[in-house]
Amino acid sequence: MVLVILSLVILALAAAVVVLLLGRPIGTSASFDASPILGKLELLEKAQERAERTTAESSDRIRRDVTEQGKSLRDEVQNTLKGSTDSLVKSVEAISEAQQKRLEDFVSRMDALKTEQIGRAHV
Repeated sequence: MVLVILSLVILALAAAVVVLLLGRPIGTSASFDASPILGKLELLEKAQERAERTTAESSDRIRRDVTEQGKSLRDEVQNTLKGSTDSLVKSVEAISEAQQKRLEDFVSRMDALKTEQIGRAHV
């Protein structure tokens, strides 16, 4: 936005110089001193260059910040997913162990019942 305004100001000053030079009567001895206008044009050009540099530096800084924030966010998501996965694995292991114990208890009861039935059959 600043660059556009500075460009327009420079363009307006250049147009003013052209109008002054063209509007001067031909063959008159009066000379037109354009050095003050040219000095101001140079100052405006330097200001525009400074504004362009500042904008470029600001863009670079913003780009670096966004890159760092993106990496930080990816790391945070990765750590959260790892924690959730670890928790899920532990839960599944606990459920598996509980089911294994129940199955072993069931097999023990079935063996005891079978032994009892065989003992009754021999009596």
